[in-house]
Amino acid sequence: MLCDFESMGKIAAQIMVSADDSSNRELVFAVLHLSEILTAFKANYYAAWHGEKQLVRHEAPAPISPEAQPARLVHGSSSRENRAGNLRENG
Repeated sequence: MLCDFESMGKIAAQIMVSADDSSNRELVFAVLHLSEILTAFKANYYAAWHGEKQLVRHEAPAPISPEAQPARLVHGSSSRENRAGNLRENG
């Protein structure tokens, strides 16, 4: 399955390069970069699988402070008005 993802990324990148008329540079960049990311992910995955590289374990985010106060919602008003009111109240 991982090999399929990488292959589809390469095919999409090849199509983007051959069809590129410079009218949508962001799309071309996104597809080419995604192909690079998938290739790197596959290499890192297999290196970790074979014990050549350690997996990076991400830690959970820090807990919310007990002093943190929830946002106050005012019933009957829009979320934009709530945000503006919270900003005025909190400085």
